[in-house]
Order: sequence, then structure tokens, then C-alpha cells
Amino acid sequence: MAETKRPNSPAASYDGPPDYRVIGRHGVFPQTSHDEIERINFLAQMNRHLAARVVPGVKAAYDARVAPAFAAAHGRPIATRHEARKAMLEDPAFCTWSALRRMTMEQRQQAGRWTVIRQREDLNARGKALIEGDDRLVLNPALEIPRYVSAVDHHCMPGSYHREYAPDDFTNGANYDHAGFSPRAVCWANIPMAAGMRWCSG
Repeated sequence: MAETKRPNSPAASYDGPPDYRVIGRHGVFPQTSHDEIERINFLAQMNRHLAARVVPGVKAAYDARVAPAFAAAHGRPIATRHEARKAMLEDPAFCTWSALRRMTMEQRQQAGRWTVIRQREDLNARGKALIEGDDRLVLNPALEIPRYVSAVDHHCMPGSYHREYAPDDFTNGANYDHAGFSPRAVCWANIPMAAGMRWCSG
């Protein structure tokens, strides 16, 4: 009798994110301990679960409950994304997904920052050594950071991407670079090398 492959069966083929240990690295990539790696792997798996298993339930809730209730109350279908979002805020499926997604982003920042802050002096020294004497990158220290950047902790990262905690600080960039694997692992094969090449060529 042929074996039936159930979703949680060991016989089912694996289609989840890769292990963090296989991603591309570069000269200013943080060193990670076993526990730091497994925190990131857990978050990658959790994000995969939310995208593959929870989001379809949110779509089903929209189709079965939210859109019909809006149409019944207003005599017309939802017309804009703003109306859709406001209507979804009342639905438990969306609220569950939203709370879990926010939790994974906050935990991703804790995991990433814990790793880079403990080695920031070394990361800053390595980064400075790579760019010292190289005139291909020139930054303007007088550049005023726009309020839409300075007033928000983007992706829940304290200080956002522009904040420096020391001269020539690589901390926030290194945090973004290495722990950004967790929300994007399901779609990037060679992280962060692929991301860097994409941004540089874009």
C-alpha cells in the first residue's frame, strides 16, 4: 500500500526556508552563535507559517465575512484599500495574523540587534577597514534626515536605519543585513548577497 504524504508527515517533501547557516556572507557580516542562529531559523519558520498557512485564512475571512458584511451595511462593495483595511480591523482572522506578524518583526529586531550590539566595535573596525581610502562612497554628514524617516522606527528597529551610535557605525546596517533573513528567507536563496546585488543594480 502506498504511503500517503500528510502535511506534517516526515515523508512530505520540505518546502520551507533554508537554514540560516547556508546564506551568503561578506566581510562585515556578524558572527553568530548556535542560539542566535536558531532564533533566526525559528523566526524564518514562523514567517513561512504565517505566509503559507495563516494568510490564506485571512483571505477566506475577507471573502466569506468582511466583504459581504460591508456590502450589506453600505449597499455597495468595498471600493478602496482603505475601506478594506478598516473593515478587516474588526475581523479576528486578520487581527490574529496582524498580531503574530508584528510579534515576529519585534522578535526579529531583538534577535538581530542582540547579535550585532555585542560585537559592534569589531563590526565597525572591519567596515572602516574595507572603505578607508576608497573614494567610491562619499556620504554627506550635513544631510538632514527627512521626518518620515527620522520619526519612525522602520521595521520596528530602534533608531531606524540612519541612526549612528558611534562614528562610522555599521550596527544598524549589520542588523538589517543578517537578521533580514527571517522575514525574507522564503523568497531569497542567497541572502544577503542577492539583495545587495539587486539594490546595486537597481
